[in-house]
Amino acid sequence: DSLRVGVRRAERDQEINWSTYNWGAVQPLWGIQEDVDFFLGQGPWANTFETHDLGSDIAGGGMFGGGVFVHPNIELIRSYPDTIRTFAGRSNSWVPLAQRTNCPVVPGTLFCPVEMQDVSEDIDAAYVMLRFGGEDTNIGSVNVRGNIGVRYVVTKVEATGGVAFPIWTPPNAPEPGQPLDPLTLTPADDIAFMNGGSSLQRDGDEHENWLPSLNIRFGLTDDIFIRFAASRALARPDMGLYKNYIGISRVGPDCESGTVTYSEPGNCDSTPLSYTPRYTADAGNPRLEPTTADQLDLTWEWYFSDSGSLTAALFYKKFKNYLTYGNYVREFTNNGVTRTVSVSGPVTGAGAELQGFEVAYQGFLDRLPSPWDGFGFQLNFTYVDNKGITNTNLTSVSGAGGAQQDPLITFTNLPLEGYSKTAYNIVAMYEKGKFSARLAYNWRDKYLVSQADCCIKLPIWQDDYGQLDGSFHFRPNDNWDLYVEGQNLTDSETILFQQVTNDGMLLPRSWFINDRRFQIGARYRIR
Repeated sequence: DSLRVGVRRAERDQEINWSTYNWGAVQPLWGIQEDVDFFLGQGPWANTFETHDLGSDIAGGGMFGGGVFVHPNIELIRSYPDTIRTFAGRSNSWVPLAQRTNCPVVPGTLFCPVEMQDVSEDIDAAYVMLRFGGEDTNIGSVNVRGNIGVRYVVTKVEATGGVAFPIWTPPNAPEPGQPLDPLTLTPADDIAFMNGGSSLQRDGDEHENWLPSLNIRFGLTDDIFIRFAASRALARPDMGLYKNYIGISRVGPDCESGTVTYSEPGNCDSTPLSYTPRYTADAGNPRLEPTTADQLDLTWEWYFSDSGSLTAALFYKKFKNYLTYGNYVREFTNNGVTRTVSVSGPVTGAGAELQGFEVAYQGFLDRLPSPWDGFGFQLNFTYVDNKGITNTNLTSVSGAGGAQQDPLITFTNLPLEGYSKTAYNIVAMYEKGKFSARLAYNWRDKYLVSQADCCIKLPIWQDDYGQLDGSFHFRPNDNWDLYVEGQNLTDSETILFQQVTNDGMLLPRSWFINDRRFQIGARYRIR
């Protein structure tokens, strides 16, 4: 019946000035008394700290290590510029952010060129859509209406940034008469690699996508309908994920990481002989492709009253280029030395599938006499069959761009993040005159939060969770609304698990108490 065409262009630019250099507080070493002498009597920190005894009854006498704490010298606190100069002169590595020599800052800023990233995203699109059917279009006794169309989209991303290499920190001298600790010795090639240098780089990509769609509604009667939809949808990554920055860090001596050689191989309690650094990095990815989903939906709807309905829906989605947090290995060369780095960041997965059904009911007991006819219910149940990302040691590429496996990542057949297999909502409500009340219980079973946690590189799951909320409103007139609301009346806890084996063994990781929350208030609307 009608044809529509259109074009659209969108341009987005983002400037990111960001540095990981010493952002954060110095970690307090609570109650570790052996560090007191180190800070007070020798080394680069001599005479810059003092102790304060807060008494043995602090925290009811339960403070580990007693009540003696190390504090900065009061004179250093009074004069912050003097403090900066003091630490810059005494520390073996620290200098103020703007005074770095290994990465000279851009004049007028606190950032090196590699720490200043620019990202641009240009989107060009054109579409055509044809509407058909209407009130007078019937196939037999079935009314038909809908639309069909296609959208063509070009996405171009460019990102400037660079690679920041770690800086080697000389170890503290051993105590007089004590031998050198082999774990403080770093190979000469690794010292050369860790010169704190950086290199600039520019990267990006261009992607084309065709997005067809079809929507049809069949009116079986005046209150029963069947809807069918087939389409391809597109979602672009968050712009911050395009950031063209790779910050490389050194992994310190650790038995589990394999950086230490022991006198008895495999025995971490034997004598350590040497330390070989391993490197990790966090990175953005300016080559990320948009995620597309081929979607099929079939819905049956029955509207049996002005406020009542019963619906059932089947859905299927097939994802391509599903974005996730993953790991890959890549070689970097700096100062004539090449090292392999395990890089963590956003990557493009092979794809995933999602299918399931939903049943929903809403209605009031309007056949009962007043005031009971104000009671009603909302019920819905959702089932999702989640065939997730198949990761063969996640996504791996070598420095030359070929495939390579990261032996640190071994989880496969993980589901899509954020989807529970089953979920349901039960709402009891009352709407009558000036009064309204709701009591809602929402529940979902466990789901995958992250398939590779930022720090431990393990999948993280959230346990089953249900929560009861309630509210009561009184509206004496059209302007005033007096209410009482309560959240998490069941005082439910959020529990996270970490997956430690490929066959799905879960171990507790963290617990979050959300508390019960109540709110009493009044709203006044100016009409």
